[in-house]
Amino acid sequence: MENFPEKILAAVFVTALMPGPTLNVTEVYNESCSAVLPELDNRVTYDNGPTNPPTTLILGPKYLATNVYQLRCEQEMKGCDSPEEL
Repeated sequence: MENFPEKILAAVFVTALMPGPTLNVTEVYNESCSAVLPELDNRVTYDNGPTNPPTTLILGPKYLATNVYQLRCEQEMKGCDSPEEL
């Protein structure tokens, strides 16, 4: 990417967490839900009932602006009707 910056529009880096002998899936799930769910304008749905784990987590625009897209300019965060407006 550093060699040809004019040819790259965007890059996405993905990380993952694997459970191991001292880390189980339940701990990872509980920790990630407690960190993300109460934040700002996120929405959670419980299609299988409130006693079961959430089925959908929709990250809201305020959460995305402060935690994910903090380096994007304000015009991009407001949204555009067409790519030409960027």
